[in-house]
Amino acid sequence: MSNVSVGSDLSSDALPVLIHGAFQGFTGAAERLEQAYAALREQVATLNFALNDTNLRLTQSLKENTRIRHYLSNLLKSIEKGIVVVDAAGRITLWSGGAERLTGFLAAEVSGEQADRLLGREAAALLHGVTGDGREGAREGRIMRKDGYVLDAEISASPIYDESGRVLDTIVIFDDISQRKWVEERRRRSTAQAGLEQMAVTIAHGIRNPLTSIELLATILSEEAGSDVRQTHLAQGIQAGVASVNIILINLLAFTRPVKPCLRPLDLHEVIEEALGTAWYALKERQIDLIREYESGLLEVDGDRELVIQVFLNLVLNAVQAMPSGGQLRISSSDCASRLRLSNGDSETVAGRRPEAGGMSGGEFVEVRVSDSGCGIAEADLEKIFLPFFTTKPKGAGLGLAIVERILERHGARVSLDSRVGQGTTFTLLFRHRRRDTASSQGEI
Repeated sequence: MSNVSVGSDLSSDALPVLIHGAFQGFTGAAERLEQAYAALREQVATLNFALNDTNLRLTQSLKENTRIRHYLSNLLKSIEKGIVVVDAAGRITLWSGGAERLTGFLAAEVSGEQADRLLGREAAALLHGVTGDGREGAREGRIMRKDGYVLDAEISASPIYDESGRVLDTIVIFDDISQRKWVEERRRRSTAQAGLEQMAVTIAHGIRNPLTSIELLATILSEEAGSDVRQTHLAQGIQAGVASVNIILINLLAFTRPVKPCLRPLDLHEVIEEALGTAWYALKERQIDLIREYESGLLEVDGDRELVIQVFLNLVLNAVQAMPSGGQLRISSSDCASRLRLSNGDSETVAGRRPEAGGMSGGEFVEVRVSDSGCGIAEADLEKIFLPFFTTKPKGAGLGLAIVERILERHGARVSLDSRVGQGTTFTLLFRHRRRDTASSQGEI
């Protein structure tokens, strides 16, 4: 067996030194690797902390943004005025809770729709001013609700600018001022009506005495005429004229006297039918088609039967006079559950619109509509149509509709009017439902 030589230049004493050196190098490399790994872990921990902190702040920011968004949304919902945002193309991008309540349209129904179609011509003019030259504006206008009612509104429009100062959107704010307009109109009409009533009493009493003398003389002439046909005919003409003037005087005095209804339970359908029975010959003579659209069941209110019959008779005869060549008379009734409300038992007469009022919740009143297909009423005459002595007809004293308003007022009811020239007229009457727990009363209410 022979000996193996490791090498001529490597002694047996140097090998441990080499191994030791290699181990030392490996140990140093391992320590450096461990230090690098520790530094890396520290950096990762720092980054994780920073990331967690960033995530926390982002989460808090998102929560705050959500809170602010909900707050602004609730704020928009709680504002009574209608707030609408319209883009440059005229499309609706925001429709507030107030706009929903005032118009009856939900935001989902109008999103993306053209604003001028929903908000009316006055709002359209304001929008045009904003998109044209960024001009702010405000004016009074009229906006039609979803249910067809027209409310008087105060409308304003202002531009919303982007970072470059260009008009981005338009914000439209509107509010229902129907009640305010009604109060102003009532005040104006009350002042005018007080003077007219006093004048009516003076004229009626001033005419009645000589009228009695004329009637007496005409009777004497008729009796003395004997077989003189011409003189008899002239005397009868005088008597007919006196009778006509006397009817006007009776209406005048009836109009100026306080209305004190004797309230009893009434079925409105029966009352309407009685009024139609009185007017049947006039309807037949003018060849007017009568259409009834009654709510099924009993529509009961508290009212004075004779006075309420007079209300419907006056409205029917008014419709007949508006259709000299025939037409269509439609009478409909419904047990309403809408947003219209009466205020403090007052009646309301509003020409050409049907505004909101306060104090009466839905489902507490009965609605009756009397519609004709006649000539309609000019817009300039709408505000005067219920004034005493105002008439657009060649015959009549102009008291029929004034008496309608007076009677309804004393019943805590209201009448409103919508009319278009050449299309016809609709009178809408709202009566309070009869209270079952309230006994019938008598006298003024």
